Amino acid sequence: MDDIDLIERNPAAKRGAMDIARKLGMLVFCGVPAIIGGGIVYHFFGTMASIFVYEAILLVAIGAILAAR
Repeated sequence: MDDIDLIERNPAAKRGAMDIARKLGMLVFCGVPAIIGGGIVYHFFGTMASIFVYEAILLVAIGAILAAR
């Protein structure tokens, strides 16, 4: 199926809007590693600074993944 066919059938795709299922999927994709990973990092290092570093690295990684699309 062509991208042009998808845009013609779905006017929201032309504006770049995401449907609610995709938004929830991205929330889970980004939220779970942040929450679970933050707890694991805190368990091993015991400082909030290490969590901030982990979250910053995670933010850059997820940003790169989403920008590559």
